[in-house]
Amino acid sequence: MSHVTAVVLICSGLEEDSLGVPPPPIAALQAWLRREDLGQLVSVDQVFGGRKDPQIMCLGGGFNHMDLEAFMALFREQEWRQPEQVVLVLTTEDHPSIVLRPRELFSEPKSSKDG
Repeated sequence: MSHVTAVVLICSGLEEDSLGVPPPPIAALQAWLRREDLGQLVSVDQVFGGRKDPQIMCLGGGFNHMDLEAFMALFREQEWRQPEQVVLVLTTEDHPSIVLRPRELFSEPKSSKDG
């Protein structure tokens, strides 16, 4: 029996260093998906409508029997250049959609003490 999770990851186009080289956070998520033998996220930002480039990276995929807790934990560990532009949406067949943002958006500001 299958249990499908739809994954959509949206981030700033500025996350990418150069064409064809995924940013480290995306590379880490893709590596995890490969290790779990689930497949890969693929770019879907080239199929958006409208007359303008949306200026974002948008990746998506459908995965069977995904360990949601492990994937969400890995997502939360990543350091993004522009965390305010990152959104992960997970939709399963039997639960409400989960929307996650990077952890650094919610972490405490670092204090600079002179020692």
